[in-house]
Parts: sequence; C-alpha cells; structure tokens
Amino acid sequence: MTQASGEPTPLGRIRTEQVAVQLPTLKPWVTYTLMVLIGLVFIAYLIQRYALGQEGLFLTLHRNNAEILKGQIWRFLTPAFIHASFLPIAFNLYVLYVFGKGLERFYGHLRLVALFVLAVLAGNITAFIATDFTSAGAGPGLMGLLAAQTLFIDQNRFLFGARSRSLVNTAIIFIIINLLLGLMPGMDNMGNLGGMVGGTVFAWLAGPKLSIRPAEPAFQIVDKTSSQRVLIVTAAMTALLALLVAIKFFTVA
Repeated sequence: MTQASGEPTPLGRIRTEQVAVQLPTLKPWVTYTLMVLIGLVFIAYLIQRYALGQEGLFLTLHRNNAEILKGQIWRFLTPAFIHASFLPIAFNLYVLYVFGKGLERFYGHLRLVALFVLAVLAGNITAFIATDFTSAGAGPGLMGLLAAQTLFIDQNRFLFGARSRSLVNTAIIFIIINLLLGLMPGMDNMGNLGGMVGGTVFAWLAGPKLSIRPAEPAFQIVDKTSSQRVLIVTAAMTALLALLVAIKFFTVA
C-alpha cells in the first residue's frame, strides 16, 4: 500500500488516502540458483578435501594473482562460488536469501545477474590490483547486493513509506557485519569494498527508478529505467573493469 494525496481541505491540510498497488510477482529463480550453485560447490569441496584429501577444486577456483597473470582470468568470477569454511558460506547464503529475493522482484532476473556478476568482478579486480592475497567467497557480490538494496530503498522511498528507514538501516548493518568479518585472519576486505563500489555504481546508474501508474483493479509499478540503459551501463562497466585489468597486466609485464 502507498499514500496518494487528495485536494487541500478548507483548513489547508492535505487529505490522504490509501490505494492498492500491484507489486511485481517474479519468482526469485536467480537467487535460488545462486544459492544452490554455491551450496553444491561447497559440498563438493568438503568431499574432495576431507574424503579424498585433495584441494584441487579450491585451488582451481579461488582468486590467485599469480595464476591470473598466467591467463586464468576466470578467477575474477569463480571465487564467488567457492568457500573454505562454514561461517562465511552460512552468512553469505543467509544474506543472499534475505536480500536477493526482494531485489530480484524489482530488478528482474537478468538485471540481478548483471548486478551480482559486476559486483563480483569489481571486487576481485580491486583485490587483484591492490593486494597480493589469495581469496574466495561470494562477499564482493553480496556487498554489491547490499549496496544496491540501500540505494533502491532510498531512491524509491514513496513505495515503502515509514519502512524505508528501517530497511536501509538493516542493509547497512549487514554491510558493517560483512566488513567486520573481512577483518578476520585470512579474509580480504579489498574485495568486499570493491564489490560494494561496483554494486553502488550499477544500482545508481541502472537500478529501478519506480513510479505509479493508475490502472484497474490496482495501481501498477512502472520502472522508468529502460533496458537499453541497463545494457549500456553493463557494457560500460565491463569495459572499464577490463581496462583496469589490462593496465595491471601491462604494468606487471
């Protein structure tokens, strides 16, 4: 429900009334798919490590600057799907479940994929440029989702009314928790920070900007951000990230 303003009363006050608004009903298939993939890879990792005594899966997927410089550029994306311990994967899956479902309803399937992938790339490329540590985990992608959640609520406050502040505060609390977890030994906060910046940029430029259109039997939500704009922003961010990687390769060579 949202509020609609009526004509001023004779006393100069604004009369308000509640109207029914039809919200998007998309099933969060992307969110569930990401959760399943992350969970399955973790199970495979545990089996390989503790049953077979091998580390091949982790060594193949995690971010390793030396291997990236040899041409294994898939390591900018695959670290999001490999986790080495229970606490990070449990927290990441919880954040993905709580925030991914709601965002996907308004972002749509493909735009949520673009947001997550660009945040993961931004985070791992930032860490690749700024540190020599190895890393793994979906943290950069989820920091991008949390940043996008914060911007989405703030830019569409009319839709959420009095709940806007609490929704934004909740996302900020999870951002802080993720950054604190990034201070633990063996963790890399540069990836988290890069993912947050990447998610913020994408959400600011290509996130949903909503308005309400009169319709029967309920008002409809309309996204003023065009698909062409989303494609342009996605392509521009991808090109910029690729340029940063090329510069790093050039300076190291």
